[in-house]
Amino acid sequence: MTKGVPADRLQTHGYGNALPLVKCTEAGEPTSDTYANRRVEAKIVDFVKPSFTYQDSILYSGQVMVVNGLYEDHPIDFDTLSNLANFLNKWPKLKIEIGAHSDSRGTKQEKLDRSTDVARIVKKDLVGFGVNETCITTVGYGDAYILNDCRGTTKCTEEQHSKNRRVEIKIISVE
Repeated sequence: MTKGVPADRLQTHGYGNALPLVKCTEAGEPTSDTYANRRVEAKIVDFVKPSFTYQDSILYSGQVMVVNGLYEDHPIDFDTLSNLANFLNKWPKLKIEIGAHSDSRGTKQEKLDRSTDVARIVKKDLVGFGVNETCITTVGYGDAYILNDCRGTTKCTEEQHSKNRRVEIKIISVE
């Protein structure tokens, strides 16, 4: 706390001799084994990763922004695409993956082709906004990562199918 960490973010527990690392004899002078049991341990009990924003913020590899169900006319709406491009242009060394997902309708190849095309369209649009194309990779996942039970012969509404049609922007590396 003397270094500025708020008290409400810390918990303390004293364990006494309940959790020894090394079994020691009961009596006698302290040994190196005894000293091994005298320790302070810090454990992170809760951690919330910062969320992806279009503002300067802490970024980390593996962070994902998801845009759901927008393929019918265009994979991503203009405002979202423009904001994403502006953000990426602020961070020219940021490497991203555009991963597109389809719903479960059609053959396996059709789903893979459809999602691959969507990822490429988004990349082309971002490059059109001035984003460096060498910083972008594209992947079409087809229906490999369905978010609900709309798979195979399951009857689903259009709204349920649309939840699976999504574009994920994943941060691969931050330099």
